[in-house]
Amino acid sequence: MLIAIGHFLIGLLVAVAIALSYARISGESGSSAIPFGIISGIICAALATFFSPWATPVVLLLFAGTAHKEYREARAYREAQARSAPPAEPAATPAGDTSGRDA
Repeated sequence: MLIAIGHFLIGLLVAVAIALSYARISGESGSSAIPFGIISGIICAALATFFSPWATPVVLLLFAGTAHKEYREARAYREAQARSAPPAEPAATPAGDTSGRDA
């Protein structure tokens, strides 16, 4: 039972830390880190109890790799959007005003 609780806590804390760190560097305002951490903790505890204690680091590495891949894809998409955005137009002057002074 102690093994399950230990792996649950490790899975919970590491998954929340990974999710919050990638949410922070991605600029997201909200995150579902806590529910995902609980689910990840349950998965880690179950796999450590019934399969192998080495399943916990594997699960957490898979999650970290997936989070990093998602971050890179989002960054590439934002960069592509910035490159394809039309240039900003200069401010228009009032019609008929050719003096160059503000009205």
